[in-house]
Amino acid sequence: MSGRYKRNLAAILVVALVGCSSMKPVGLQRSADGQAILPKNIRVGDTLRVSDSTGRSVKFKLTEIDGPLLRGTLVTDSRVPLTIHLASIDTLEVGRAKATDGISVDYSVILPFLLSAVVASTIL
Repeated sequence: MSGRYKRNLAAILVVALVGCSSMKPVGLQRSADGQAILPKNIRVGDTLRVSDSTGRSVKFKLTEIDGPLLRGTLVTDSRVPLTIHLASIDTLEVGRAKATDGISVDYSVILPFLLSAVVASTIL
């Protein structure tokens, strides 16, 4: 493999590793008064995307769970604090905090790159 090819492949893999994160929908149960009940597996440090019944949504990093309130900071600007009341949540998605400091690996994205590198190296 040429040096240029190796550099290009390394750049593609870095972009794939850093850029791949996924939010997973979380089923919400409701109390008798209709308030969302936060699942036990939601933890401080998770990235959440919540939306209300009007379809407005916000993505934030959870910093505190204070009874019926979720407190955090916007993902797009960590200087902006945010408080969301559980009663206003219509849908909830969670991105788990990783031990790799925010780098999540999605093998369904990386695998095609790796396979193309193997094929290209055998052809070249």
